[in-house]
Amino acid sequence: VWCTHELDWLPQKEEWVDLNALVCMRSTRRIKDKTSIEARYYIASEKASAEKHGLGIRLHWGIENKVHWQLDVSYGEDKSKVRKDHGPENLSVLKRCTMNLLKADTKTKAGIKGKRAKAGWNRDYMMEILNGK
Repeated sequence: VWCTHELDWLPQKEEWVDLNALVCMRSTRRIKDKTSIEARYYIASEKASAEKHGLGIRLHWGIENKVHWQLDVSYGEDKSKVRKDHGPENLSVLKRCTMNLLKADTKTKAGIKGKRAKAGWNRDYMMEILNGK
């Protein structure tokens, strides 16, 4: 991870409110025998060290990857054919909302996929989930 707070050279600096750092993170990914290296660039409002920015980026993507994995496994999000207008964003919001409601149910001993199925079979259970009981 590299970062700079010296931004006087950047012509677009004024276009971002509170821009205080440019960050570059090089990531290496290995899947079986294939290795790929990629540079990712970020803008930041915080004047922090490269180490602190790196920790924040890793934390963000760790959470994002866990949520995406859960949405893909429980909702088949990667298989969705919805592409038109605001449909993908709207469905994503609904899926995240229902996932959070189902996660809040600690009485039912099942995963998100199982709880979704139960809510589809049992109207009383679905209403309990929607009412936060």
